[in-house]
Amino acid sequence: MDGKALVANAEGDGTRVRLCFALNRILDEQELTHAEASRVLGVHQSTVSILRGYQLKKFSVERLLRLIAALGQDVVIEIRPRGEKKGAGRVRVVGAG
Repeated sequence: MDGKALVANAEGDGTRVRLCFALNRILDEQELTHAEASRVLGVHQSTVSILRGYQLKKFSVERLLRLIAALGQDVVIEIRPRGEKKGAGRVRVVGAG
């Protein structure tokens, strides 16, 4: 794997962790049991347990976004110019903290 691929993979992993953090925060706020979360998300209870444990290898960013939306959240992806800064842009998850 070349350097660019390693950086892209690390960035993707970080994004998945931040999205999972947001998802778990929403589950906590909604006070959902594993069974209730399973029903709302349309997944098995074991999948909820995996998400609660941040075991994210099986989850794409897209799937995590769909799960967050299933919890009644709007997910907005905004693409904008970097501005005055040079170099590659960055990926941020806002509202996950």
